Amino acid sequence: HKNGVIVASDILADYIRKKHPDLHLMASIIKVTCERGTGDLAYYRSLESRFDSYVVDVDDNTNYRLLEHLDPAKAEILVNSCCVYHCPHKAEHYDLLVQVHDESSGVTMDTVLEYQKKTCKAYPIGRQLGKTRNHCLSLEELQTLYQMGFRHFKLQGRYTTSLAGILYDICHYVFENQRTGPQVFHSFI
Repeated sequence: HKNGVIVASDILADYIRKKHPDLHLMASIIKVTCERGTGDLAYYRSLESRFDSYVVDVDDNTNYRLLEHLDPAKAEILVNSCCVYHCPHKAEHYDLLVQVHDESSGVTMDTVLEYQKKTCKAYPIGRQLGKTRNHCLSLEELQTLYQMGFRHFKLQGRYTTSLAGILYDICHYVFENQRTGPQVFHSFI
């Protein structure tokens, strides 16, 4: 990739495209989620026409009927989102994360984690193990996506606030994830 920026705002995207036309513009997962683009082929097509690339909403990671119509050269798949499928609070989670970077908001990562612990079935990460399906793709699902032509995959680091969380995500994809990954994770908590 050439140099680029990830944006969630059309106004900012238009400004950057005008002032810096050589920058690679990527539509953020925040944009896709907050604009409720999930499952909407027309929405993704509009992203393909406006942006150099975009992140597919995690609820669409295994929507193969939709994915077969997307341009794999422009789509990026987030492989390890902690959120559960069709989380009704996903947009609010992202909104809080945006506020963390605004010093005047008073929102910290602790605020985000407290909100998530109260509202989301997926937090803390230990609640997920074997109890509910999150968006951490299996190796089989990744292979299916790869066979469909997708080559841009990304590990999410935004929610990972501990060494155990980082190691769990790495182990999930490096080792046989039904045994080794969870054993390593449990050894750190």
